[in-house]
Amino acid sequence: MVDGAVAAGIPADYALVLRRLTGAAIAGNGATPTGDTEKVTGQPATTVREFAERHARTWPLEEK
Repeated sequence: MVDGAVAAGIPADYALVLRRLTGAAIAGNGATPTGDTEKVTGQPATTVREFAERHARTWPLEEK
């Protein structure tokens, strides 16, 4: 992944970060809510899907 990203123009250090983040997501790290978001913000965490559905109208797609 890193070599391909660098070949596509992504800086090597950023490509390494992306590889680590991707690996963590694949391993399921961060998949279990901890309650920390609610402790810090006062609001419960939501899924990316819930966020996207709530805000979909603010991201109009342009027709090509």
